Amino acid sequence: MKKIIIPFLLLLLTACDIESKTIETEVIAGSIHEWPGKIADNEVVTIANDLFATNVLLLIDTSGSMEGSCGGKQKFGEAIKAAKEFLNKIPENANVGLIHFGSSSKIDTPLSTDKNQVLAGINKLKSGGGTPMDSALAWANQSITAQAKAQKSNGKYHIVILGDGIPDSEQITAKYLDYFIDKTPVMVHAIGFCANLDILKRPGMDFKTVENSGELSEAFKSVLAEIDFKGDMSHLNLGDSW
Repeated sequence: MKKIIIPFLLLLLTACDIESKTIETEVIAGSIHEWPGKIADNEVVTIANDLFATNVLLLIDTSGSMEGSCGGKQKFGEAIKAAKEFLNKIPENANVGLIHFGSSSKIDTPLSTDKNQVLAGINKLKSGGGTPMDSALAWANQSITAQAKAQKSNGKYHIVILGDGIPDSEQITAKYLDYFIDKTPVMVHAIGFCANLDILKRPGMDFKTVENSGELSEAFKSVLAEIDFKGDMSHLNLGDSW
């Protein structure tokens, strides 16, 4: 059956929050070989122009605790500054997206090569509220899975988390992290900003703790060095099922 091809990532922007009780059911079973899953007959997908693009989703903690200080400077302001520097150094041909988690959690900008759109999203962020990291990971799962289907399971996928507090739901957060680590090729990077977050210290994850803005900048540089932005066509999937 021919697939219907229409823009689909905009559909991810229609909701602002995900209830914790529904998040848990979204983590699917399977293996890395099955990820992201076949496109269902009733599923709409736009095939990407670049099937082997690198994708980077930036998850920024905007909770009320980010209004505090770290190394003598306000964490939120320094996080915004560091995020912009990080964005500026991402190659133009890579897809980048933004998700925040604080008083709400949502995809601020979907994965695309439009860095100006992401920059505008970063500039609009405001601090306040709790730490719904679980919801942010749920959004990340939806976004990256959709993008992987658009790229026919090719390309590279990275989630970069910047946070300073314990997630509202440690149990669901842990399930998402373990799912990404064990069941997908997604690489998860995390930076604890004046926070020693044990939940992010998981085998298979890249975790760093920083104590000031200088260390934060260096941590982001380290994440960039760990991301392979070169296209890899060695496992390019051009099967008829797509």
